[in-house]
Amino acid sequence: MFRLRFYFPVLVGLCAMGCAIGGGSGSGGGGGGGGGPAGTAGADGTTCIKASQVSACSAATGAQVVCDPATGQWKTLGPCPAGKVCKESFPAGKTTANCEDAPTSGGAASDSQTSGGDSGSTGSDTVSGGDTGGTTTDASTKDEATVADITVVKDEATTKDEGGCTPNCADKECGDNGCGGVCGKCPNAAPNCVEGSCQANCKPNCTGKQCGDNGCGGSCGVCPDFAPVCDQFKCIGDCQPNCGGKNCGADGCGGECGTCSGGTTCSAQGMCVATGATIPAGGTCWGKSNPCAAGTQCVVTTDSAGAKCLPDQNDGQACGASIGYCKTSSECLWTNKGKTGAKCYPNLPAGSMCSSYGIGLCSDSSCVWTAKPPASQKCFADGGLGAACGDFSMGGCKLGLECTQDTKDSTTLSCMKSAAAGAACGPGIGGCVDGADCIWMTAAKTTAKCLPPAEPGALCGEFGKSTACVPWHSCAPDSSAQGAPRHCRPMKKVGETCGYGIGFCSFVGQCVPETAGASSGKCLPAGPKGATCGIGVAGCISGYGCKLDAGMNTGTCQDVCEINNYYGDGDCDQGCIEPDPDCF
Repeated sequence: MFRLRFYFPVLVGLCAMGCAIGGGSGSGGGGGGGGGPAGTAGADGTTCIKASQVSACSAATGAQVVCDPATGQWKTLGPCPAGKVCKESFPAGKTTANCEDAPTSGGAASDSQTSGGDSGSTGSDTVSGGDTGGTTTDASTKDEATVADITVVKDEATTKDEGGCTPNCADKECGDNGCGGVCGKCPNAAPNCVEGSCQANCKPNCTGKQCGDNGCGGSCGVCPDFAPVCDQFKCIGDCQPNCGGKNCGADGCGGECGTCSGGTTCSAQGMCVATGATIPAGGTCWGKSNPCAAGTQCVVTTDSAGAKCLPDQNDGQACGASIGYCKTSSECLWTNKGKTGAKCYPNLPAGSMCSSYGIGLCSDSSCVWTAKPPASQKCFADGGLGAACGDFSMGGCKLGLECTQDTKDSTTLSCMKSAAAGAACGPGIGGCVDGADCIWMTAAKTTAKCLPPAEPGALCGEFGKSTACVPWHSCAPDSSAQGAPRHCRPMKKVGETCGYGIGFCSFVGQCVPETAGASSGKCLPAGPKGATCGIGVAGCISGYGCKLDAGMNTGTCQDVCEINNYYGDGDCDQGCIEPDPDCF
């Protein structure tokens, strides 16, 4: 017992129609290795035998072909009409082909469909040779023809064809026929269909592709949930990529804004810079766009350098200013609410208890209050487009989406698309991709747009103007007057002069007057809860203010909301260390 596997690429069209496959010829028509729609002719341009081959069926496409007596080569006449298949016969020893009605069920093959062998026997699974020939049933046909194989039979006759589409397989051995069918199936010896030609070796090409065919029957990637549709080899969906002002790095939607050529690397600002300009460990990086060497990050310090490339810190190690930041798998968090020390905490999975103090934040979910504070916080899975968000025991939004008010006056929020710079945003529309702020364009607050960070010296912090500035700059008021204009001014290092119209300090320092009533100050180190502070002495870290003593010159750093009795006053004060109950 055997199966005619070596004939399979030629016979698959025959098998799908229920024709006989066998080992011999005879009055029973038992077998024949090459009858029915499966053709004997090669592709256009291949040699034919003028003396014995008049016309035939193409082995690759099933179309009618003729042996050109002038050139001795096969030439395509065209596919058979819908509902008919190409069949060969051998009158007077010469091969001829005609379009005939497609068979609808299995049965004994005629003498014109089979060629010689020894003997045949009837069976439902296999056919063996015999002196008088044999027959086969539909069950045998199904054993050799899978659902995928049957698509080859439909290559030139599809529903779309019947509607007026004309298949085109000129110069094609395989691939799309232009009408939803295929031009042929490649043999095992050359299984790769590349631009209509069957090839034994294929080199995948995914240059510039996020998804789709790699040219060799494989895939260039699977699109993520937030951009599930593969269109022109790009993943599209809820997220809108943002590559404004960038020529490399992340686009905010899981893709890339471009790659850097040889000799350059992508900086943290998304620009290709010379690899040789990489700042080594310990080198000064304040105000520079050059990337720090691998394994280091640009960390603000309290010395005159302002910032240095310091080594990444592991889980459990101290981190922060003048020490170093954590690896991407963890976060640098305060160990307590008093902010007296910080270390690297690993990112936590959904369902874990979490906190910004002494526990850790979430890796692929949001750290949310389980009930109105005081209560615990937990990692809740982020929702997709349209999901409710922003309440207790409710996650945030997936990448590319932002939790936004449903309407201007609504108390409910939903996950909406993050728009690129220049696009509309706001309640009922959505927020902005990283690097852009959603800003009301007028005092009437009727429209808002996503604005990119403002350039050095540009107006900021007004209606129609971004509140964010490019790196190493901050939006500083020109004077202490209420409503004074703001401009993007350079951030100051510890020890430098600071103040209105000058610029303010990095987060490790605070602008402190050197004398009472002075209009400017100096960036002095900022202390945690309980640290000594005051005029010409020191400032306090974010969330703490300097509560002066009776002399009004020095004091201690305390929670700004406690100093001003803000808790429970009816106003939501976002700068509080403890959660302000008025914010919930």
